Amino acid sequence: MIQLGPLTLPDDMLWINEFDTPAIPQDITETLGGGVVISTLAGVTPKRSVILESTDDGDRIYGALTRFEVQTLKTLEAEGNQLALTYHNQSMVVVIVAGGVQFSPIYPHPDAKDDDLYTGILTLTEV
Repeated sequence: MIQLGPLTLPDDMLWINEFDTPAIPQDITETLGGGVVISTLAGVTPKRSVILESTDDGDRIYGALTRFEVQTLKTLEAEGNQLALTYHNQSMVVVIVAGGVQFSPIYPHPDAKDDDLYTGILTLTEV
């Protein structure tokens, strides 16, 4: 199950950067003898980025959202509130980054309806 705040997302959305390691802030200091001391900065916790993707590989569509779901994500993005994210067995608190809801219709047409399907990328950051 994939749950973002009040919205249940398709189970086949892909977390495309799940194993990327966030940069750990470091301080590099040279000693009087010319050696180097590398230490992590105390009290600074790196933030994970979560990029969820729905896509079409030519044979199958993975994680498509309806137009209504995309509109709901855009509303959540504008509100800027913290949201609980559950991605299968992982849980964290995130926000949708500004401009983080990037979806396009699978079959574009001028008379879009709430149940039309969209694919794209949803970018979140852990708080």
